[in-house]
Amino acid sequence: MFWGDTSDDEMMITMAMYVNDTTGLGIFENTTIDSHHSLGNFQLFPNPANDFIFIAGTPNKACSINLINVLGEIVLKQNLDSNQEIIDASSLVSGVYFYTISSNKNIQSGKLIIK
Repeated sequence: MFWGDTSDDEMMITMAMYVNDTTGLGIFENTTIDSHHSLGNFQLFPNPANDFIFIAGTPNKACSINLINVLGEIVLKQNLDSNQEIIDASSLVSGVYFYTISSNKNIQSGKLIIK
């Protein structure tokens, strides 16, 4: 058998993984979040963004936002303290970023694209 350039010459490799802890595997139930544990419904716009990112829906309690690049590095960290916050993203390189908005034990995350 040869490893070739056509579909007639392909090889399949299979991998198995052993897991000791199976707690929760195979349990697919609807879950609910108590409202006092939820951060709220944040909106980051525009997405894709250019120089500024607007955040709507910041709660009264202290929150912070981290922007993380695809390498996992925190490239921007900012405290949020009003109902609408503006973030200056003009120094960020174009690409895909992930964000986390956190307050105490609660975290909301998502994806953001910078042009």
